[in-house]
Amino acid sequence: MRKTTEKEKRAAILWAALFVLLLAVCLALLFLPALSIPAGRWLAVVVCAAVIVAMLVGVIAAAMQRVRELDGGEEEDAKRY
Repeated sequence: MRKTTEKEKRAAILWAALFVLLLAVCLALLFLPALSIPAGRWLAVVVCAAVIVAMLVGVIAAAMQRVRELDGGEEEDAKRY
């Protein structure tokens, strides 16, 4: 039973890392062309960047919570019922 938990933990961390990488690439692609944007349009870029950063924080928090759940054995307890 413990081996499955380790696999699930690695999978949760891997998917979170891939999603964080994807969002980081999106953030970089957002700012590269933004260097030539006129000053009045920077607000839109900053708002989009803030949304992406909020998503990054949410993904990292969800991954940490999932690892804590797996460490706590919540899935193993749920399988008993």
